[in-house]
Amino acid sequence: MVLDVKYLKNKIITKGMTTLFIFTAPMLAGNMLSVVRKSSSILEVQFQNTDLVDGLQFSLRSSSDIALSTPGRGDRVLEPSWIVESYKPNDSTVNVLILNLQQEWLESGSGSLIRLSYGSRETAKESYVTPAGVIVVTPQCDSLNVTVDGLRWSDHPITTEAIDNNRSFILEQNYPNPFNPSTVIQYQLSAVSDVRLSVYDMLGREVTTLVNGTKEPGYYNTTFDGSKLSSGIYFARIAVQSEDGGKQIVQIRKMLLTK
Repeated sequence: MVLDVKYLKNKIITKGMTTLFIFTAPMLAGNMLSVVRKSSSILEVQFQNTDLVDGLQFSLRSSSDIALSTPGRGDRVLEPSWIVESYKPNDSTVNVLILNLQQEWLESGSGSLIRLSYGSRETAKESYVTPAGVIVVTPQCDSLNVTVDGLRWSDHPITTEAIDNNRSFILEQNYPNPFNPSTVIQYQLSAVSDVRLSVYDMLGREVTTLVNGTKEPGYYNTTFDGSKLSSGIYFARIAVQSEDGGKQIVQIRKMLLTK
């Protein structure tokens, strides 16, 4: 489906922003829209594109425990020629429209589109913020395929800072990411531990086990080969338990395989 950017531009100029139009769009590999948590109270919607882009439209939807604020501009749309409008029908939904009224487009690149704060209204087992109804169009008003990457986290997330303080372990982000066909996963242990490092797909199925055994303190890296897998999002999951039988700790990193 093609978004009529000219119609939306005329509506903004002549009547003002009254609502946002939400359509469905194909979600395939290529350009990517993702939600990233910058701190315990700040989110960014980041966009990576290889095609010229003249307009975007999407909604952010959160779990019931998360209250979203009105977003501000990100670094990719700071110029006055970019119109960034938002509408909040409720605390868990923010509709966003980004257009350029001049012949200035988003060149190939990556960075943030919007930045917003959020708050927790109650305790939840799992929280999420995810994009929906995503439309990205070219200067010719052609619709582009987009990969959408939402964000989920537990009520007590294991962060790198917490791991450092506890002197337990760190699972680094894989590199490169996105990758094709292989990527390196690195982790660090501060004590002798039983380690299981596995990769899962989006359906929660274990794809492979990379490490399963007792490891001495130190830095380790292992290679994940996705040559026999299809494009998509995968998760590196490490479970670490100290030899003294302490509590098992789990950390997960998101990985993107593109072909």
